[in-house]
Amino acid sequence: MVLGSCIADLVAPPALVRQLADVAAAQGLIPSADTWVNAAAAGPEAGGGLLGWRSVWSAVCGVWASKWTDRAWLSRRAMGIPEQQLYMSVLLQQVSGAGGSNGGDGSREG
Repeated sequence: MVLGSCIADLVAPPALVRQLADVAAAQGLIPSADTWVNAAAAGPEAGGGLLGWRSVWSAVCGVWASKWTDRAWLSRRAMGIPEQQLYMSVLLQQVSGAGGSNGGDGSREG
């Protein structure tokens, strides 16, 4: 998928990085907005772990690229859905461990 590989090479605009970083920090997903802002400024060689900027941006690009897979395009064409009517979104959320409100066997704790 040529278009998908082009999307994977995109670089986020600094204003977008700042906006996402501010929201993620305000929600407690990252220690501070500067964590992502500095990593984005450092470029692709910057790591940052599971919630590092590179991982997040790669996931965002992956979702966006999925709009143009052969299957997605053919499905839209078969249903008569024009490109202009398809919008993408990405949800950033913290995932709890398996020991949250349910026990390991699925029963409620407490």
